[in-house]
Amino acid sequence: MDDDPTSHAVNQLLTDNQLRIFLNGGNLVPLEGHPELMEIMQHNLERWEEYKKAPTDLSTFVNEITKVPAS
Repeated sequence: MDDDPTSHAVNQLLTDNQLRIFLNGGNLVPLEGHPELMEIMQHNLERWEEYKKAPTDLSTFVNEITKVPAS
């Protein structure tokens, strides 16, 4: 994955948040991580929940959430 804010936010969803729940129990929310990435994580939380149902390559997920909708 690249070193861009969206990739970093997805890494935080996986490591700082999902791993925390896996090891300690609890809820995904409130999210933990770098304050400057919270908006990206919160904005994509529903998509993250969908991704977890059938996970694929994280880079593919990042590419999907960074696509700009056609106008």
